[in-house]
Amino acid sequence: MRHKLFKKQFGAIALIVFFSLSTMLLILTFMYNDYIADEKHRTLQKSCQSLQDFVERDLTHKNNEIDNKYSVYYIMRTLAGVSEFDFFVTDNTGVIKVCACEKWGNSGGCEHTGTQLDVREIKSVISDERKNISTLGLYISPHYTAAGALESTDGKTLGYVVAGDSMDDVRNIMERIAHIYIISAIVPLILMFLAIFITTYRLTKPLKLMSD
Repeated sequence: MRHKLFKKQFGAIALIVFFSLSTMLLILTFMYNDYIADEKHRTLQKSCQSLQDFVERDLTHKNNEIDNKYSVYYIMRTLAGVSEFDFFVTDNTGVIKVCACEKWGNSGGCEHTGTQLDVREIKSVISDERKNISTLGLYISPHYTAAGALESTDGKTLGYVVAGDSMDDVRNIMERIAHIYIISAIVPLILMFLAIFITTYRLTKPLKLMSD
């Protein structure tokens, strides 16, 4: 009888502890994921806004075309080198004219040049201040995205600045955090289960004495 009660008490307490720790891991994972996604999108928006300000204020626009595209490219390339984001400048129909990839800088064109982005999705990204996840008609899988409209002095839309970053980075960070949490919880778990074992044993010890 004592052994059965011991197993029941130990199993119940151990299950409660395991469930509590698992719940804590899920909550922390959700909070970290939300925080990192917010930071990622905030950085995307700031980078996109910086590029948008440069194009609108420091360059001239004629016939809906951006003059001196290489100046725009070098700014985009610098931002991409620091942040590892993708940057694109399109015309008012969503066709990519300038890309931040190295190939564009070498030849003035790349596999992205001339690609038609979904203008409706770009406008949706601009109007929505929440974390935007979209393919933009360019990516195979959803990416974090930010965008801004390039406007002339009379308010006419000349094109768009688009920034994107893969969600894989956030997933990798969350996996690392989960691994760190699990590894760091191993020693406390061992000590905790040892304490539960000793406590449960002491609670059921009087039954053995009574049985004897």
